[in-house]
Amino acid sequence: MPKPNHGFDVGHLHIVVDTSIVCTQPFTWRKKLRYSINSIFNFTDIPITLLFYCGGVALVLALLGILTVLFARITGRVQVPGYTAIVLSVMFFGALTSIGLGVVGQYLWLTLQNTRQRPNYIVYKIERYDAK
Repeated sequence: MPKPNHGFDVGHLHIVVDTSIVCTQPFTWRKKLRYSINSIFNFTDIPITLLFYCGGVALVLALLGILTVLFARITGRVQVPGYTAIVLSVMFFGALTSIGLGVVGQYLWLTLQNTRQRPNYIVYKIERYDAK
């Protein structure tokens, strides 16, 4: 079935491509990934803030998990010795570690922002008026 030309003249163009030139990319996938990660971490503190908030959510979930595991231990549903202590400590200290890393990251981010010495604002235009 012929393709419609929509009122335009149709012609054929044969192109010979040298694959040795086209297939070599100076900007590889690894370089693109590194560039995107640097772009994210150099201009925003969102990953550090997310780490802090995820630590807070994990702490709340750990406390709920602690209550659940303790209830299961008291009612006799957990019969493996040492299971309760290991689960409680891993959940609680993992959440505290995440919060601690978030706090340290926030301080490092503020230190970085202060050492860059960027202005808080950029003056677009200065207008002066003569006093009468």
